[in-house]
Amino acid sequence: METRKLKSNQIVTIDRLSPFVTRYGVRGAESFEFDIRKLHVDIVGVIDPMRGVPIATWHGIDQKLSNRTACDSGTPASVKYERMHSLATHLLTGTESWNMARGTGQATLRTSDRSVMLEAATRLGKKLREPEKLTVDQIRAILIRPDFKPTVDAIRAELAAGIDTESLFDELDGE
Repeated sequence: METRKLKSNQIVTIDRLSPFVTRYGVRGAESFEFDIRKLHVDIVGVIDPMRGVPIATWHGIDQKLSNRTACDSGTPASVKYERMHSLATHLLTGTESWNMARGTGQATLRTSDRSVMLEAATRLGKKLREPEKLTVDQIRAILIRPDFKPTVDAIRAELAAGIDTESLFDELDGE
């Protein structure tokens, strides 16, 4: 089908594998396949098996998924991939909700821990199968493994760089 050539500043790859399946990826991270036939009819409409999916529909999905990679320039590719993949996973459940629900503190922590775990695995050259199926407790256990912990600590230090924790703590402590 169609493969788009990446521009020098482009990080998302989009390859149409068939009229119904597209492979999305993030430069420097993984890729996944997205079968539009799994989407809820309220999101994609009725798909004509003879004509395929309208270009405008694919464009909207491409844009929606690509927008999830928009973060700070120093954000690791694995984190951008996780953000895009989590939205795709949400949509492919067959939900009628185009947007993911904003989570509570635990969901935010889970996403953060998962992203750090994925980046640590990438830096350590480890491939984790189906990390989206791990529970919060399993992710936390991986993060404190002796072979992961130094890399996890380094990633967290990088993410916190430039934050004045003394002033922040003073504000939180009420002083």
